[in-house]
Amino acid sequence: MVVQGLECLGELGRHRAPAHVHVLGHRDPRVAELVAKARAGVRVRLSFGDPNAETVRIRGVEEGIGESLAERCRLTWKYLDPILAEPEVSVRAHATTLYCSMFRFDNDLLANHHLLGAPANHSPELHIRRLVGGRLFDHYLKSFERVWDGAAAPQP
Repeated sequence: MVVQGLECLGELGRHRAPAHVHVLGHRDPRVAELVAKARAGVRVRLSFGDPNAETVRIRGVEEGIGESLAERCRLTWKYLDPILAEPEVSVRAHATTLYCSMFRFDNDLLANHHLLGAPANHSPELHIRRLVGGRLFDHYLKSFERVWDGAAAPQP
């Protein structure tokens, strides 16, 4: 899931410097790449699953991996510890039932839809580009903002 998204975002950013990177998901094993972008002045917003949330437990059961998803969330939060003080990085923990993980890179967005019974990396990922007069990109971005607004600062 996230590895594919971040690799694609890296390709998209190879030709121009990004202004914004937003990630919404349950976990992210490649936080260092996002930290490098933040230190280069990119505004990075990350919202990952609260490992203690009932929604994370249920998703783990639905994927057939039990507590492993919560453990992956905990590991992501551990990786985030050193960057929480970075001025360009904003981080929140969500307890949302995710139907789609999102990876936004300026006017490009990767939407990794979660299919019942399958881990995210076995599910389709759509590349959506903001177009003049288009509505799809903004529709996804509004969803990201709803999760962001309902998420909380991570608990130590």
